[in-house]
Amino acid sequence: MAMEQSGGTKTIYEIAQDIQKKADENAKSRNEGSLNNLKANAKQGQYTNSGQGHELQDTFCNINKNYSNASRPSNNPCKEKDTKVDRFSVGTTWRTDQHVKVGHQGVYLPPRRRGMCTTNLENLDVKSSGGPLSGGRSHKDGKLVSDSFLGDVLLSAKEEGKEIAKHITDTTQVCRAMKYSFADLGDIIRGRDLWSKHSGSQNIETRLQTIFGNIKNKHNEIRGKYDDDDSTNHTKLREDWWAVNREHVWKAMTCEAPEQADLYVYTSSGKKKFEGKCGHNENPQFVPPDDYIPQGLRWMNEWAESYCRQVKSLYEGVTTACAQCKNGGTNKQCTRDSIYCTSCSSKCTEYKEHVKKWKKQWKTIKVQYQTLYDSTSTSRGSSDDPIQDQLDKFFEKLKGNKENNYKNLEDFIESMKGYMYCKDAEQIKYKGEDKNDPQYLFNRYPNNYDKECKCKEEPCDIVETIIKDKDGEATIENCKPKEEAKWECEGKVDISEVGACMPPRRQKLCIHNLKELTDKTPDGLRKAFIQCAAIETFFAWKKYKEDHSGGADELDKKLKIGTITPEFKRIMYYTFGDFRDFVFGTDISQKDGNDDVSKVRKNIDDVFQDDGKTFSGQSPQEWWEKNGPDIWKGMLCGLSYHIKDEGDEDKEEEMKKELTDKEDYQYKGYDPQGINSGIDLQLGLFESTPQFLRWFTELADEFCKKQKALKEKLEKMCQDYTCQNQNDDKHVCKQSCKTYKDLIEEWKPQYEQQSKKYDGDKTSNKYKGTDAEDDVDKAKYAREYLDTKLKDLGVNDSCMKDASKKTQPSGSIPKSLDDYPNVY
Repeated sequence: MAMEQSGGTKTIYEIAQDIQKKADENAKSRNEGSLNNLKANAKQGQYTNSGQGHELQDTFCNINKNYSNASRPSNNPCKEKDTKVDRFSVGTTWRTDQHVKVGHQGVYLPPRRRGMCTTNLENLDVKSSGGPLSGGRSHKDGKLVSDSFLGDVLLSAKEEGKEIAKHITDTTQVCRAMKYSFADLGDIIRGRDLWSKHSGSQNIETRLQTIFGNIKNKHNEIRGKYDDDDSTNHTKLREDWWAVNREHVWKAMTCEAPEQADLYVYTSSGKKKFEGKCGHNENPQFVPPDDYIPQGLRWMNEWAESYCRQVKSLYEGVTTACAQCKNGGTNKQCTRDSIYCTSCSSKCTEYKEHVKKWKKQWKTIKVQYQTLYDSTSTSRGSSDDPIQDQLDKFFEKLKGNKENNYKNLEDFIESMKGYMYCKDAEQIKYKGEDKNDPQYLFNRYPNNYDKECKCKEEPCDIVETIIKDKDGEATIENCKPKEEAKWECEGKVDISEVGACMPPRRQKLCIHNLKELTDKTPDGLRKAFIQCAAIETFFAWKKYKEDHSGGADELDKKLKIGTITPEFKRIMYYTFGDFRDFVFGTDISQKDGNDDVSKVRKNIDDVFQDDGKTFSGQSPQEWWEKNGPDIWKGMLCGLSYHIKDEGDEDKEEEMKKELTDKEDYQYKGYDPQGINSGIDLQLGLFESTPQFLRWFTELADEFCKKQKALKEKLEKMCQDYTCQNQNDDKHVCKQSCKTYKDLIEEWKPQYEQQSKKYDGDKTSNKYKGTDAEDDVDKAKYAREYLDTKLKDLGVNDSCMKDASKKTQPSGSIPKSLDDYPNVY
């Protein structure tokens, strides 16, 4: 045994050792100061499967299924068990289980525990008259029961250890796995196994109650010493029997341990090392005290260890796959489309998905630990639940540990070294306050590989880093929440586009990250566009709900089931088209070379500075074809952060994914040469429409919505009256008439101004050669064009269809812009 020195407060292992020593003392006190009476000797046992006890070695390493009192062929401990490699393989998922003891549900069960080699214990013959476990031929030999029973426990332990050594190739993990199975076997023997409702566990427990009943009643050396013990479970006897015989069980467990497998125990004085075969050859024998740590707490540590083993494995995959990207630094070879980035990104995604999946369980486990810590108390005395009794006593010890009372799970696991494999992967920070540290063990990417892993970062990953935990009340990336604004028809557009009106939405478009772009590469530009589009959509939904305050809850409900209202989807279309114009240089806003949009334009030009192409030869059009769908996806991701489900993070995540992955909203891009349908057709055609025509369509969309609402209100309030007549009986509709006319007076000049521009553009063939050419040619008047485009976008109220009969020249103005509706 070797020792590395340190110092400090008692570790969990030392506390467990104290409890183990106390268990020995309790056993002695119940047996007149000696443990010899309960010490079993498998060599003196009898076995119905023909094993001869005297042939057993002192180490019990030659024990086999012949040394069993289980019915054939169930004398093989691993028979019908899940002993496949998955039981021990790195990354196997932990799950909760319906067979956990009542009162302790919700714990995550180790895959290792599910397939433990206990088949022989489940099938022990305790009924045969004269059988070894019934007291032998005399029916009264309790010592024989104890000796023979130990044989089967040793057999189970040895075969379990053999399976561990067979399937775990990393020798640093072998002894830790053996400690866990050894301790679980101890809990089974003592009647405090959490997986007690499983059929196999119930079979064992039924037999153990009979066996320990026979030992209690038929073992002459202990007769009367356990009369005050539980009449059915024999709790104290089972605890004492295990305390006395556990040394032999550990010996059998480690028979097949590799010579290179060292056992470590961590104390306040340092690290103790037991060399080779998990300390199997140590003299005197050392037995790890893990079996005196409550099973549920051990499993929490084992969970952390399993998580970190996979972190280490995936980290090694990342470092290998990302070597070219890492070594290249700003190497242009490691771009989004390069083989180096593809390989690196693939491994990073595996790492990220592992962290994401296990992080959810971690949050649950932390709550479970805190609940146990806060609720356990020795003041309630003993209960009928030995698991709870053990927890109470254990936490009493922890709380009395002066320098560190292990109030949080992180400290508990650190003491048990459950994080050791994460530290091998350079993830050494584990507390909640460390979550923004690059070395935090639940970071989505490994420490020092954040940049490399993001070479092919998915839109929703980009969005998460800027919008997660935001409520829309404050600025995000220097973009502000939306406020009330009006359409601007003067001074906002380029002189060549005079007559166009700019939407309120476009006036305050989120473009900060494009304006301040520093990574002037195709990937850097993609990221900035995704960020801006996502923030814009996030704020737009908040404003949209405020404008629909009476139906905001209903809007949220629809979003939670993955439904975007048609009206808001059109807002997203309008926004998407405006972002596209920045790339194509077709934005018609007024620029002075120093304004924000001019800076955006310059940054984009810098990306395409090589004769109008990127360094890899992409034109703006090619860049948009490739990245436009990701920008649209970013908008969906931004919108998804309005989906909330307080208290159920998993459900919230599922609902977000339902929205962002919904097939109806997946934009793949418009193929002019192919067959397009759904959103590819609708958005694809609309995004390429010249900006003025999109804005004019947006104005018509907004006006028609308001006109329809006020018209319905007017009809309701006025009913049998008309607005022109002014007798005293008409006051009930007077205000509705005024409100309606105010709307027309506000919007009609804007329409007329843009209609005039439309006529001029049409006459000058401005849209010849554009995607709007056919629709403009077919529409004599602007209202006809708008009626067609609104129908293309799913607006079918015919607001722009019919011409006014009150306005000259006839046909140019829609009927919906008359001062009052017909008959009013």
